[in-house]
Amino acid sequence: YEIGVRLVGSEMCIRDRGSGGTYVMNDPTCLCKTEISPGKKRFAAVFSNLVQPPILDIPVLLLINMAADGGAGYAVSASVSLLFATVLPIAVVLYFSKKTGNDDGDIVRREDRIFPLAVAGLIYLAGSVALIAADAPDVTVAMMVSCLVCTAAVIPITMHWKISLHAMGIMCAAVALTWTFGPVGLLSLSVYPVAMWCRYVLGKHTPMQMAGGTALGAVLTSAVFFLVA
Repeated sequence: YEIGVRLVGSEMCIRDRGSGGTYVMNDPTCLCKTEISPGKKRFAAVFSNLVQPPILDIPVLLLINMAADGGAGYAVSASVSLLFATVLPIAVVLYFSKKTGNDDGDIVRREDRIFPLAVAGLIYLAGSVALIAADAPDVTVAMMVSCLVCTAAVIPITMHWKISLHAMGIMCAAVALTWTFGPVGLLSLSVYPVAMWCRYVLGKHTPMQMAGGTALGAVLTSAVFFLVA
């Protein structure tokens, strides 16, 4: 009877090998090593990029700004929030993705994510100040502050563990839409299982990393909206 410990990617994976020579216990925090078809892999890569937090925030911000202020102030609040929550963060992701040797618009290595997250945090801070100065709707300010708080929270975590930013971003969007539109906003969670499948089969995250991002995004965003919006 033996217990095997090995590294999968940058994460520890522990498997228990029974006397029959087969693994009888598979740590659920292991990265996926199952091969998928090229078509499924392409779909997973494209869908994964589409639900990155800065891209996912585009329709979210347009919708919550429209619901909160459909008048003349809409153009200002929507433009400012889109600049600081989507345009600039997307530019940061693309720049550091290339700089760290990734051609899929992702920053794969946990260690390479720290500085880009810090830069994104400063952008969200500037965006929060700009929205408050522009007298933007409370829900818009809450969305930007949520991005700031979630980013600040994941930086120390990412120093030790590659928590899922995709999971966190989806939950942030779901909370914002549900707060603004009521239960219908929960329909945004329809992308969640597909997105998590994509991240898993691409070998980007373990189930525990996705669960951690889910919980963190839901709790922190709910707290910010309760206090700000």
